[in-house]
Amino acid sequence: MPDQRSNDLKIKSRTFIALPAGHLSLILLSNSGQVPLAEVAYRIRLSPGSVIDGTTDADGKLQHDNIPLGQYQMLVDGAPDPIYVEATPNDISDCPVRVSGYMLFAEDDDTDVDDLPTEEDPEEFILNDIDDEGWEDV
Repeated sequence: MPDQRSNDLKIKSRTFIALPAGHLSLILLSNSGQVPLAEVAYRIRLSPGSVIDGTTDADGKLQHDNIPLGQYQMLVDGAPDPIYVEATPNDISDCPVRVSGYMLFAEDDDTDVDDLPTEEDPEEFILNDIDDEGWEDV
């Protein structure tokens, strides 16, 4: 009588494809997309056991070489939610990334009270003035 167990065995195989190496070359920007996030700490998760920690430079830039092409989760210090960033080919650099929810506020000491408009200068309060014909000055 033949052995039944040999017919029930299945061989599982997996194919792994190595992605070409690229890099992460990013400029982190605030929620508005106008202000670079200078000297802000971040953490990028490459895989469950591999994490990159770093800090952006004075222009909000970061660079990491030899990163497989793909999308990675990034946590930015001060941002409420993680963002996802793309590793790109080496010929693409300084990709702007807007960090949703990251807002910058001026310090109270940075605002000079003398520079603010007063009620004596009502023209300074009018941002968009509508003329007699209904046109708005922008």
